[in-house]
Amino acid sequence: MKEAYPSRDIAAALGTSERAVQIRAKKEGWAYLEERVKGGTRKLYIYASLPKDVQKALVTWDLKAVVSQTPSATPLAKVGELVEATPAGKPIPLAQWQERKALAKADLLRLYLEAAWQVKGWGRVLPAKLAFLEEYNQGLAGPYPILHKILGPLTYKTVERWAVEAKKAQQAGSDLVEALAPKYGDHKRGVRGVSKEQAAILLAWAMNPNKHNLAEVIRQARESMLIRGVPDRQSEATYRRFLEDWRDHHINEWTYEREGKQAWNDKCAYYLKRDYDRLAVGDCLVADGHTLNFNSINPYTGKPKRLTLITFMDMKSNFPVGWEIMPTESTRSIAAALRRAVLTLGKLPLCLYLDNGRAFGAKHFTGDLKQSGIEGLFRRLGIETIFAWPYHGQSKTVERWHKTLKEFEKQMPTYTGGNIDEKPPHLHRGEQEHRKMWAKLTGGAVPTLMETHLALAAWLDERYNPRPQPRGHLKGKSPLEVFEAGMGPGMDAEELRFLMLSQTVRTIHRRGITFNGQDYYHPALAGRRHPVLIRYDLLDPDAILVFEEDGNLLCEARVMPEVHPIARITGTVEDRAEVAAQIGIKKAQEKQASSICRMITHTLVQPETEAHFARLGLNTEGAPAPRKLSAPAPLSEAEKQQIEADAALASRKMQAERDRLEELKARPDCQRYLELLQIKASGGEPTADDRLFMRYFRAGDEYAALKDWFAAQDLEMVCQAGKKPIEDSNENRV
Repeated sequence: MKEAYPSRDIAAALGTSERAVQIRAKKEGWAYLEERVKGGTRKLYIYASLPKDVQKALVTWDLKAVVSQTPSATPLAKVGELVEATPAGKPIPLAQWQERKALAKADLLRLYLEAAWQVKGWGRVLPAKLAFLEEYNQGLAGPYPILHKILGPLTYKTVERWAVEAKKAQQAGSDLVEALAPKYGDHKRGVRGVSKEQAAILLAWAMNPNKHNLAEVIRQARESMLIRGVPDRQSEATYRRFLEDWRDHHINEWTYEREGKQAWNDKCAYYLKRDYDRLAVGDCLVADGHTLNFNSINPYTGKPKRLTLITFMDMKSNFPVGWEIMPTESTRSIAAALRRAVLTLGKLPLCLYLDNGRAFGAKHFTGDLKQSGIEGLFRRLGIETIFAWPYHGQSKTVERWHKTLKEFEKQMPTYTGGNIDEKPPHLHRGEQEHRKMWAKLTGGAVPTLMETHLALAAWLDERYNPRPQPRGHLKGKSPLEVFEAGMGPGMDAEELRFLMLSQTVRTIHRRGITFNGQDYYHPALAGRRHPVLIRYDLLDPDAILVFEEDGNLLCEARVMPEVHPIARITGTVEDRAEVAAQIGIKKAQEKQASSICRMITHTLVQPETEAHFARLGLNTEGAPAPRKLSAPAPLSEAEKQQIEADAALASRKMQAERDRLEELKARPDCQRYLELLQIKASGGEPTADDRLFMRYFRAGDEYAALKDWFAAQDLEMVCQAGKKPIEDSNENRV
């Protein structure tokens, strides 16, 4: 191989014109030397600086020129008739190291053939070749150190084999450089020595849903090949490379068949990227339920349980605007979390992005009044809803927050881990030392529902909300910073409570209205048997509002408890009072029904009957005259003034009571609880909020520490009022 070539030789090698070579050299900036010739100078382009395709063409052109002058007595006499046509089909590109070695082989083969061509006469060719190889094998001390560094020591048989390969390439019409490239290694990527029958058997085992590993696949496939008579001549490494290549080029099919649709969706499927800059705070709230990875006391059973957290998170700011913790995901907990979310947000959200669970899809939230007679809560509030695809957690941004929530969960003494790999060592079998150590550290403490609420609120306020998020759409801002910049002006709590009242249709019966397994009664329901619309609050199940078909409020019905079967004998004072009260309701209904019937008889039935008998000629003179009801006398001015004064006094008393209750809420918890006990003992009825406060206060540490003292105070108040004290066995009932 020459160090430099003129444009004429390069044009001959490329099969183009000399002018085209000169234009390309100038455009691509080929390096060159100037040589003096007769009549001036000419450019010699340095071989090492030429493009790869030009170098390959020059190698082939030089080898053809040398071989064409080789004596016919040598075995390589016809190697010079190389065909430059590429093989049929798309050629597989060579790696850089393979191309470098092939070009070095071509250079060596050209020099080898030149050494054989320079000698003349019979019997001189072989000694010339051997002498050339002897000089070459001297290495760095020889005349060809660069070629020796690339190819290493060579033998006569090796070089002759290369010459034969070059000749075969010429006869087959393939490229010389590809023919001289090394045959070992991965120079034909994706092409393995695996037949179609072998590939089918290998893939049949590899795509089995039982997910055999590659070693098992190859063993099973070889057994199947033996049974079917398919040749099995390849090594395990060849089969493994074939399977790995097929997997890498068909990852969709590989994952879907072996692991299922969910894994394919999580690992392979295309995903959408949201532009959060087009949202404002409150435009969309994402809601989902999450089972906490630690135990808390179940308020209904008193036993440890992993409670469920319902969270409404603002999609724009990643701020948890509302949440509730309950033993299970239910419509009541979702409604409570939504109410808190709206109050925190200060406005109604435009859209809710919801989970596909049964609780979120309940008729209470999504009902269509035109089809079911029940207007859904979201529809009534004017909030649009979007339900996530089933088993597609990545579409709900709150799912990512549940992973961040593990930071809080790991701080709790009853942390259980999110899966078997995350389970703490003291929960594993046989870890007695860890169990003793953990019991000593925590004292076996299990947080109550109220303690869990307070701990989560503290973590959100102190750790999560003010912490900047460098990654994601917040771009270094904290959720609190983004949320405060876009929150609403505020919502009226009472107005929101009425808006969130759920409604359904029920029919009045003898005992009132039955709803959620409880009977609700009011005297205004007596004597009615028709459908009515009821509105109820999931957080206050003690009363319902009853509306007539025209939309007018009929009454507020309250729960009618079941009575003691033998209250007079074994019942308490309250049991006997409840029986007497419900008997009184029945007697009042009887009195009302009988008085109305008597009035109807005297005013309608009797006159019509007497007229009928008269037409028949019957004598009814001996019958007593019907008693006529006198019209009520008009009210005097004094009576009207007295009624107005009584109404004003009642209004002032009600306002004073409301003011007193508001003042009571502002007092410390212990004092407020004692005031409510006094109201209860004196026959008063605490409000729904007060009953809820008393229930949670009894579950707290302050009540537990002074339980006996509170019981004594309760007993003293009740004795002074002449009523029975509240028993400890009914702590959850206020």
